[in-house]
Amino acid sequence: VVPRGFGGSTMADVLHYADRLVQPYQPRAVVLYEGDNDTFRGVAPTPLADQLKQIIKEIHADLPNTRVYVLSVKPSLARVNVWDKAQETNQLYQELVATDDRLTYIDVATPFLQTDGKVMDDVFVDDGLHLNEKGTRIWAATIKATLMAQEGRHETTNDE
Repeated sequence: VVPRGFGGSTMADVLHYADRLVQPYQPRAVVLYEGDNDTFRGVAPTPLADQLKQIIKEIHADLPNTRVYVLSVKPSLARVNVWDKAQETNQLYQELVATDDRLTYIDVATPFLQTDGKVMDDVFVDDGLHLNEKGTRIWAATIKATLMAQEGRHETTNDE
């Protein structure tokens, strides 16, 4: 695992730096989380999905077999006022991912919602945006479950 994330990033940042963030490492898989800062800053869902599509296109231009895992935008207490835009964005992400077998959508939003659809209030630090220890455990477990199932299919043993 080579972490390449940076705080405050947007989808436009990833698009701009994709060649430096991905290609030098020749990864077999990329996990991408973007859209949270974008929706908060008023970027509409369709341009976000279009930028994601362009990032994936750039990754696959040099690395055609690389699998891309797209994480949903998560809800937060601090950004509940833009949750509707985040949900629209997540829907567009799902539609995009459904077009290519090399893409997988990971729903990291639902685990942070209560049964009534409201955002959990015990998974964030004081800013209501960044995850606390409990939130990080939920986030990691959700991602790990998908990666283990999907990437495990590409592992080989000494017998193969």
